[in-house]
Amino acid sequence: RVQAVCPDIYSFFLAPTEGVGWPQIRKDSVRSHMVSRAMRVSSMLVCMGPWPVLGDVYLHNPRGSNNKLSEESNNVQNDNRLFDSQNNGKAGYQIGDKCNPVCHKNNGNTQYDETKEGAMKGQMYYYQGSELYIEWTEQHGCGHGNPNVICQLILQYMCNGDNEGIRDGTKRGNQNNAGGQQEPPTKAGADDETLGQHESLEFYLKCRQRERNKGLYIADKKLNKNNGATATRQNPGGNNNANQRHGLECPEERDYYPYWHPTPWHDIAVLTDEPYKRCDYYRAESQNVVGKGECSDSAYNNREACEGAKGQWNEVGAHRKHKGFGLSAEPEGPPDCRAGIESRDNHHGNTRGNQPRYYIWRIPDHIEGTCVLRLRYNVTTGDFHAASEANRGRSWRSNDTWDYFHVDNKVKPILRQDPTADFLKVDYNNPLQLQVNTNQYGRVFEDRTHTFKVVKRPLWMSIKNLAGPPRIVNYNVRGRRGNIVQVYPAVEYDFVPTELTVERGTWVHFQWTGSDANQANQAGNGLDKTDRSNLVQIKSRQENVPIGADKHTLLTTDGMGSGKEILKKFSYLGQHNKVACDPKSNNDNDQKNCKQLNGASAYFDGDLVQMNQMGVHHVMSTRNNDFSNRSQKATISVIFPSWRVWQVEILIVLGVLVVGGLVYLGAAFYALRRPQSWLFASKNRPRILRYMASPETIERKENERRAYIEDERRMLLGSGGSSQDESRGPAPSSLDVYEATGDFSVPWEKYGRPGKERCLRLFACCGLGEGQQLFVVAYLLLNGALFVAGFGTHLLGETSYAYPVAKGGGYMLDLNLAMVILPTLKSLQTSLHGKGGLAREWIPLDDPIKFHRTIAWMVCGATFIHIFGHVWSLVEISSSAKLQEDTLNVYGYSERESAAGTPIAEQLLSVKMTTGILLTILFFLLFMTAHAWCRRRGGSGFSAFQRVHAWWPWIYLVLLIHGNQRTWVWLFFPAIYVLVDRLSQLRGQQFPGVLLSARLLPKDVIHLTFEPPEGFTYEAGQYILLFWNGEWHPFTLTSAPEENVITVHIRSASSLDWCHALRRTLITEGPARAKGDQDVGAKTPEPEPGTIVKYERVELPGGITCCRPQGASASRAAYKKSVTTSLDQSLHDRLEAAGAVLLKISGPFGAPAQRVWEFGPIVVVGAGIGVTPFVSIMRSAQLRAQQRASMLGAAKVNVNIVKEKNFRKNWEENKRMARQQTAAVESESRATIPAPAATSWLSLAKLRKRGKKKAAASSVPEEDYESSRPSSSGAAPGEDWNPEMLAELVQDVIPLPTKIHFYWIVRSQVELDWFYDLLAAAVEGSASDIAEVNFFTTQDVGTEDLKALPCKSKHHFGRPNWPSIFKAVKEEHPGEHVGVFLCGNPAIGEELATQSRQQSDPPDNREGTRFSFFKEHF
Repeated sequence: RVQAVCPDIYSFFLAPTEGVGWPQIRKDSVRSHMVSRAMRVSSMLVCMGPWPVLGDVYLHNPRGSNNKLSEESNNVQNDNRLFDSQNNGKAGYQIGDKCNPVCHKNNGNTQYDETKEGAMKGQMYYYQGSELYIEWTEQHGCGHGNPNVICQLILQYMCNGDNEGIRDGTKRGNQNNAGGQQEPPTKAGADDETLGQHESLEFYLKCRQRERNKGLYIADKKLNKNNGATATRQNPGGNNNANQRHGLECPEERDYYPYWHPTPWHDIAVLTDEPYKRCDYYRAESQNVVGKGECSDSAYNNREACEGAKGQWNEVGAHRKHKGFGLSAEPEGPPDCRAGIESRDNHHGNTRGNQPRYYIWRIPDHIEGTCVLRLRYNVTTGDFHAASEANRGRSWRSNDTWDYFHVDNKVKPILRQDPTADFLKVDYNNPLQLQVNTNQYGRVFEDRTHTFKVVKRPLWMSIKNLAGPPRIVNYNVRGRRGNIVQVYPAVEYDFVPTELTVERGTWVHFQWTGSDANQANQAGNGLDKTDRSNLVQIKSRQENVPIGADKHTLLTTDGMGSGKEILKKFSYLGQHNKVACDPKSNNDNDQKNCKQLNGASAYFDGDLVQMNQMGVHHVMSTRNNDFSNRSQKATISVIFPSWRVWQVEILIVLGVLVVGGLVYLGAAFYALRRPQSWLFASKNRPRILRYMASPETIERKENERRAYIEDERRMLLGSGGSSQDESRGPAPSSLDVYEATGDFSVPWEKYGRPGKERCLRLFACCGLGEGQQLFVVAYLLLNGALFVAGFGTHLLGETSYAYPVAKGGGYMLDLNLAMVILPTLKSLQTSLHGKGGLAREWIPLDDPIKFHRTIAWMVCGATFIHIFGHVWSLVEISSSAKLQEDTLNVYGYSERESAAGTPIAEQLLSVKMTTGILLTILFFLLFMTAHAWCRRRGGSGFSAFQRVHAWWPWIYLVLLIHGNQRTWVWLFFPAIYVLVDRLSQLRGQQFPGVLLSARLLPKDVIHLTFEPPEGFTYEAGQYILLFWNGEWHPFTLTSAPEENVITVHIRSASSLDWCHALRRTLITEGPARAKGDQDVGAKTPEPEPGTIVKYERVELPGGITCCRPQGASASRAAYKKSVTTSLDQSLHDRLEAAGAVLLKISGPFGAPAQRVWEFGPIVVVGAGIGVTPFVSIMRSAQLRAQQRASMLGAAKVNVNIVKEKNFRKNWEENKRMARQQTAAVESESRATIPAPAATSWLSLAKLRKRGKKKAAASSVPEEDYESSRPSSSGAAPGEDWNPEMLAELVQDVIPLPTKIHFYWIVRSQVELDWFYDLLAAAVEGSASDIAEVNFFTTQDVGTEDLKALPCKSKHHFGRPNWPSIFKAVKEEHPGEHVGVFLCGNPAIGEELATQSRQQSDPPDNREGTRFSFFKEHF
């Protein structure tokens, strides 16, 4: 028994309810439940619409008949001929003709002659597997998102395998109903070949005899109970006579889908408004997939009633792909169900871009014979919504789950015929009447094509394309004669599709048909009543003159301009073979007027033409191109063939094989040309060398390799001498700064309150912790602006925020990924250190790695936003309506619309998503290995960090593939910086590391002394990169630039794998192997601290520079053995076996500490091992003081003049004022001072000084100048110069701080002893007066262990009180600019940054004291 629903195609997903008259059509209970829902749902094709629905639907290609045959009128003569269209009678196209030349009485008489051979025989045919462009318009709109209607479209086909009697018929007039003019129809009428027929007589009689589905919603209509299933809400009277019958169509099957009884129609596609709710059901219940049942006694519509009347319930199986020979083939498969593209109502149903709606049907390979297409257009109304005005006040059953598609016959009519009421509740005495026809509130429109044939592909095509069937595209013409007003709602002439893009090698089937029975005197060209179209090529669609045959590129067989016969065929339509053409005739109705194509047939078959010439080809019809009236033009684009999946796979495999082969051959050639390389070792040697070179050549190359290694071993092992100096050397003077940790400094928890600490830590992670807050805030705002730009740009036209959010994050990633690499560039770091002036106060020039980490956090945030938006978008896309395919790209789908309905797993397989996932994984690895817990851990922590970060070029390559053109633009300039940085390092910043000595110091520290490479210049505080064993590591230089060696101190505890291995090699294992002891290993005991191993330079035969312990020697037997065993070893292994090392130096690179020379007083703070750069600076300061004293002493100038504060202050003020008044000073100087005879720097300085005296009064008292003036012997005869001027110049040439406040925080006296000797030497002599050293020991230490330095020094116990220290420094240096430098724990940096800001006077106080903070963390 049927619980009916609102007559609409969507109704499903509903639980079964009690009712009457519902036909069960499945045997098993599970299927019965589904079918129960199907029955309740099946009332679909008619329902709802916000107003009375009067929309029509018209097929244009293939030509829709609208029940027309060959009437010479715009109006259909018998709208009951084959089906009930409900359409405008002016719609439709006459059947095609194939007369030669025309189906008229004679030349001059345009009356249609149905007896002529070819009349009504212009039937189209299509090849199996070809693509048929189905085009139509629905008058009142449809599609997903349409605000005015709820609708759906159903495409179906039927062939003579379903009804052998399918035909168009030839009987004209209005007495040509399918099945005859009797009701019920007779077999004689059904067998009449002159009458058209689609459904079979048996199908109609079963429908007429079968009880209608009484559960269907019928509104307020009274249905005829005596006409079975022919009575529906839309056809309430049923078929009482032949005038009410529409061919042999079953009204109930027509109005409801999917139908619950067998139907001959095969489903092609369903275009619905709610595919995510409805499509699964439609696919499951289509007869393409599941069988339908019927009773042997046609009067019964369900199993229960059928079997109760002793009938048999028969089940008709699903439509099968193949029939015949008694084989049970697989089902045809579910229909394509998608969301239809939205079209406008009352605008001829055009969609986006004013394009008609279309669907490309790939004709199945299993159908053959005569077929017909059916299009059903079902429009519904929103009045059936539960919350609609029509349902206000209605009480529903408590167990009802309301669905506006679930309305059965128990629901009272929601709307009645033409209701009258005071709807507005304003004036009851003056009601309003609604124009409601309840059998049209929810309505089905229909159109069908004339019959066509489906034929097999040509045999030659199958033989020629053994790899698979080639693509065939049907190219046709739509429209009929007349202007737009005369043909409406049909259309004028045009090629279909008007924009076609195919791949080279595609076959296009050019074919069209027309009628000779159009209404007379319609607008048009050529013979009256006739349709004719030809095809010629034009240069562009703006032009109207065909191009010459020699320039044709489309219709050529070889693509070289030949094939004139095919051009004639398409241009003249073969009419010269049918009539005697009269070139002089200008009579439009003369059949001999071939200029107007009057001698051609209405049907044209251009057959298959292969598209060989790539390019854009424009075509037109010479007859139907009246410019302002009509324009029959089109474009066919032929593009390069796309690769199939298996072709891409083969190409990838071949590419890998080719590249691998080339690399293998290149390696073989390299090994053959350079036998000393590791590739020529027997275990690595490419086997192809056996075939590339003769045995004699291989033997000769092996001898060359042996001789090379012998020379190498001879140089490495040497002879005589002791390999190790066992004497104890002094304790180390400094330590490497790279491995500095916060172990010896103040822990974070000691600063601030717990709540404040967490905030500070959070801000520090974001780059807001230690100054430069303004810049970081500005950078954050820039990121926010980019997010808004990306979000806003992609919000237009979007209904969701997901994609705009993802693009906003993408815009942020573009900026940050372009910036994140820049702070890591060594050359850029070095160039920026020491630059910037006041800009460095708010731009993080002095801590590029900190800025790098800040940007990395930005990358993390932007990545999260980007991924979140895309995941959100993925979910939305997967659950959104899958739109109908736009193969021709005429609808202009966005990327999201094209992917709508795609499952998440399938979306993730796209190139964008796969590269995005890969980038996410790589970013995660970068982020995790960059954390201190990984980077500073023992074992392989740092190695993992370094190796993962070495992937950055590949990450950016994947990023370029993942991104778009905007990403390429963002990365262009950073790529230039990277290229310059790498070239500068390769060409000028890498040197061989010539090691002079290695000394083992206490606490696992090694002191390495190198020979300065040629051209290597550096400043105190800078660092280098040291290469060994395939890795580069940074170390601060502990020597002063004024010395003739460069030194580094490396902490090499056992937890630091690379450093520890280097120490073992240089101090323990290397010297032992150099003496011939090859049994060294991890258990070999290490020498005591103080051991020194001296090294010497070795130039190997290949131009490689390495170092070996001095006095290396080995026995003759060991020497021969080593040569033999070294033949298959790499260079590194051979060097290790000989105790030699290969070191490289890259640099120097800038660091914040190098800016100490820009300030007068400075405060330097070293935490634990972070004191290293400042010890180097102290040593350099001592040497600079000595140089300055020597220069001033030679000039007999008082050295103390440069130490006075007044001098320093005046010196800075004079320099500032001199810059501001240079022009005036130079002008006055030229007017009062004669030009000097010489241009020495001393003379120029004197001239400058005289001008300054006149421009600004000096603050230095006159007596100071006099007291410091040297004797007359210190000046050249006739020169007048003063000592302050010379002191100023010396200060410029040799900058030196006026005061160094040195603070070193250590844990115990042991750490203090490491640097005592170096500090003592650094503060002796001239530097003792400017250095003030303060030690802070955080653990208990005995006073007897304390040592004094030869300068002002204090030893404190506990942590520094920074506020008091800064106040004391400020009082000591009023009005000066103080530089504050830190190397150590970030926690101390936070406090120093805070005190620098708080203790600095306001900027408008020019006499105030200012502190500038520089930091270096590790």
